[in-house]
Amino acid sequence: MEKKTLQKLTQASMIAALYAVLTLAVAPISFGNMQFRISEALTILPLFTAVAIPGLTVGCALANFIGFIFGLNQIGFLDIFFGSAATLIAAIVTYMIGKST
Repeated sequence: MEKKTLQKLTQASMIAALYAVLTLAVAPISFGNMQFRISEALTILPLFTAVAIPGLTVGCALANFIGFIFGLNQIGFLDIFFGSAATLIAAIVTYMIGKST
């Protein structure tokens, strides 16, 4: 694997892990019909690097899945798919805004 590819994969993985940990650390307020996620502060990262797009998306899906497995995420599979899709769309839009300036 090329060095640059490995660096990007590592960065995306670190962003995903950080998103999941921040979400699960405050799980009582991170899940439910009304959600307050401290990890959403990371959605600024696509302004600086495109690597953050898959990192945020995977992190959101991972946090939602783990929350579902442990019974924290009452919305369940809907949140895994639609919540992750919303994070993906937000990350892409943030990246596009960054490229336009």
